[in-house]
Amino acid sequence: MKKFTLVISSFISLNFLFAVSIYAAQFEKIWEFEINYSDPLNTVQSQPKEYLDKLFFVDGLGNLYALEKDNGKLLFKKFLGNNAGRRGFTIDEINDEVIITASQKLFVIDTQTGEILNSVDTIPSVVSPIVTDDCYIIIGSRGDAQCHEKNLKKIMWQTRLGSSARVWSNPIFSKKHNLVYFVTSNPGS
Repeated sequence: MKKFTLVISSFISLNFLFAVSIYAAQFEKIWEFEINYSDPLNTVQSQPKEYLDKLFFVDGLGNLYALEKDNGKLLFKKFLGNNAGRRGFTIDEINDEVIITASQKLFVIDTQTGEILNSVDTIPSVVSPIVTDDCYIIIGSRGDAQCHEKNLKKIMWQTRLGSSARVWSNPIFSKKHNLVYFVTSNPGS
């Protein structure tokens, strides 16, 4: 039985995605997937996600990728726009969808095909959206938050913490307490 872990190595001109076995006597490379692009100022800070038989990740150019986790074969690549999932994206395991923001849009994407099922304009955000039973919560990078209905037809609520309350790290949601926790760069104003 092989257990896989994922390592992303970034270089100025190349990005590699590796799967390695942690049970091998030596640190054994199982497969490699190469993304060839150059942009030293636009780094990816999002971790890959494993779901069913796939690995999902983003690049610095605004693409979402899905690979077969056992062999690294490309299943789909979908261009979404600037800062796509820059610091995170979410997999809604109940609906088999990737929830991700890019270019001030919220996207709902089919995990099997990469098809964009729905999208809507939203606030600028670089962190993972939160999936609740009723909505998708987007925490903005400019101190605001919105809760979009899952059909994306309307915003259920929104709030503003202040322009200096920027959010750069991923929030968490406590379903038990119905609370969202996140860290800001400043307390807001």
